[in-house]
Amino acid sequence: MSGNRRTRWNDSNDGWDSRSNSRSDYKKKSGCKIGVSKNGRQYITGWNVSKERGYITFIANRANDIEYSSRGGKIWHRYVVNISIKRTMEKRVVSGLFDIDSKKLIIKELGMVANPKGGRGGYFGTFNK
Repeated sequence: MSGNRRTRWNDSNDGWDSRSNSRSDYKKKSGCKIGVSKNGRQYITGWNVSKERGYITFIANRANDIEYSSRGGKIWHRYVVNISIKRTMEKRVVSGLFDIDSKKLIIKELGMVANPKGGRGGYFGTFNK
Protein backbone atom coordinates (compact mmCIF):
# COMPACT_ATOMS: atom_id res chain seq x y z
CA MET A 1 0.00 0.00 0.00
CA SER A 2 1.19 3.46 -0.80
CA GLY A 3 -0.25 5.13 2.31
CA ASN A 4 -3.58 6.19 0.78
CA ARG A 5 -6.62 5.79 3.01
CA ARG A 6 -8.70 3.18 1.25
CA THR A 7 -12.15 2.51 2.55
CA ARG A 8 -14.53 0.96 0.05
CA TRP A 9 -14.42 -1.24 -2.98
CA ASN A 10 -15.00 0.46 -6.31
CA ASP A 11 -16.06 -1.81 -9.19
CA SER A 12 -15.33 0.74 -11.89
CA ASN A 13 -11.56 0.46 -11.52
CA ASP A 14 -11.41 -2.94 -9.76
CA GLY A 15 -9.83 -1.50 -6.66
CA TRP A 16 -10.35 0.42 -3.49
CA ASP A 17 -11.79 3.92 -3.75
CA SER A 18 -9.70 6.42 -1.82
CA ARG A 19 -12.10 9.33 -2.48
CA SER A 20 -14.84 8.06 -0.15
CA ASN A 21 -13.39 9.83 2.89
CA SER A 22 -14.15 13.26 1.45
CA ARG A 23 -16.88 15.25 3.10
CA SER A 24 -18.20 16.48 -0.23
CA ASP A 25 -20.23 13.30 -0.80
CA TYR A 26 -21.89 13.54 2.64
CA LYS A 27 -25.60 14.36 2.38
CA LYS A 28 -26.98 16.32 5.32
CA LYS A 29 -30.23 14.98 6.78
CA SER A 30 -31.14 17.74 9.24
CA GLY A 31 -30.37 21.28 10.25
CA CYS A 32 -31.28 23.83 12.88
CA LYS A 33 -30.43 27.43 13.67
CA ILE A 34 -31.31 30.01 16.26
CA GLY A 35 -31.86 33.68 15.54
CA VAL A 36 -33.35 36.94 16.73
CA SER A 37 -36.25 38.60 14.91
CA LYS A 38 -36.50 42.31 14.09
CA ASN A 39 -38.49 42.93 17.25
CA GLY A 40 -35.84 41.26 19.42
CA ARG A 41 -37.60 37.93 20.02
CA GLN A 42 -35.63 34.70 19.78
CA TYR A 43 -36.74 32.04 17.29
CA ILE A 44 -35.52 28.60 16.21
CA THR A 45 -35.93 27.01 12.77
CA GLY A 46 -35.06 23.54 11.58
CA TRP A 47 -35.60 20.77 9.07
CA ASN A 48 -35.27 17.00 8.88
CA VAL A 49 -35.44 14.41 6.09
CA SER A 50 -36.08 10.77 6.93
CA LYS A 51 -37.45 7.71 5.18
CA GLU A 52 -40.09 7.24 7.85
CA ARG A 53 -41.52 10.76 8.14
CA GLY A 54 -40.37 12.50 4.97
CA TYR A 55 -39.47 16.20 4.99
CA ILE A 56 -40.31 18.10 8.19
CA THR A 57 -39.75 21.79 8.87
CA PHE A 58 -40.49 23.87 11.95
CA ILE A 59 -40.28 27.37 13.32
CA ALA A 60 -40.52 27.95 17.05
CA ASN A 61 -41.22 31.19 18.89
CA ARG A 62 -41.17 31.88 22.59
CA ALA A 63 -44.68 31.61 24.02
CA ASN A 64 -44.26 33.94 27.00
CA ASP A 65 -41.63 35.59 29.19
CA ILE A 66 -42.03 33.16 32.08
CA GLU A 67 -39.04 31.00 33.05
CA TYR A 68 -39.84 27.52 34.33
CA SER A 69 -37.48 25.57 36.57
CA SER A 70 -37.28 21.82 37.08
CA ARG A 71 -36.44 19.94 40.26
CA GLY A 72 -32.92 19.42 38.94
CA GLY A 73 -32.38 23.17 38.68
CA LYS A 74 -32.64 23.52 34.90
CA ILE A 75 -34.33 26.63 33.55
CA TRP A 76 -36.73 26.22 30.63
CA HIS A 77 -38.70 28.48 28.30
CA ARG A 78 -41.95 27.40 26.69
CA TYR A 79 -42.06 27.68 22.89
CA VAL A 80 -44.89 27.48 20.36
CA VAL A 81 -43.70 25.21 17.53
CA ASN A 82 -45.28 25.37 14.06
CA ILE A 83 -44.53 22.09 12.26
CA SER A 84 -45.03 21.32 8.59
CA ILE A 85 -44.86 17.70 7.35
CA LYS A 86 -44.59 17.67 3.57
CA ARG A 87 -45.46 13.99 2.96
CA THR A 88 -48.93 14.29 4.51
CA MET A 89 -49.31 18.05 3.85
CA GLU A 90 -49.99 18.36 7.58
CA LYS A 91 -49.45 21.51 9.61
CA ARG A 92 -49.45 21.28 13.39
CA VAL A 93 -48.94 23.62 16.31
CA VAL A 94 -47.41 21.98 19.36
CA SER A 95 -45.62 23.04 22.52
CA GLY A 96 -41.89 22.69 23.08
CA LEU A 97 -39.49 23.27 25.95
CA PHE A 98 -36.20 25.11 25.43
CA ASP A 99 -33.33 24.35 27.84
CA ILE A 100 -31.46 27.63 28.31
CA ASP A 101 -28.15 26.03 29.35
CA SER A 102 -27.82 23.46 26.56
CA LYS A 103 -29.72 25.53 23.94
CA LYS A 104 -31.86 22.53 22.95
CA LEU A 105 -35.55 22.61 22.05
CA ILE A 106 -37.42 19.45 23.00
CA ILE A 107 -40.64 18.65 21.14
CA LYS A 108 -41.99 15.78 23.18
CA GLU A 109 -45.12 15.22 21.09
CA LEU A 110 -42.97 14.31 18.07
CA GLY A 111 -40.16 12.70 20.07
CA MET A 112 -37.68 15.09 18.50
CA VAL A 113 -35.02 17.52 19.67
CA ALA A 114 -33.57 20.57 17.94
CA ASN A 115 -29.97 21.48 18.74
CA PRO A 116 -28.65 24.59 16.96
CA LYS A 117 -25.16 23.89 18.30
CA GLY A 118 -25.00 20.43 16.71
CA GLY A 119 -22.20 19.86 14.22
CA ARG A 120 -22.39 21.11 10.61
CA GLY A 121 -25.31 23.50 10.93
CA GLY A 122 -27.31 22.06 13.80
CA TYR A 123 -29.35 18.92 14.40
CA PHE A 124 -33.08 18.25 14.35
CA GLY A 125 -34.01 14.64 14.90
CA THR A 126 -35.24 11.94 17.21
CA PHE A 127 -34.10 11.43 20.77
CA ASN A 128 -34.28 8.50 23.15
CA LYS A 129 -35.23 8.90 26.75
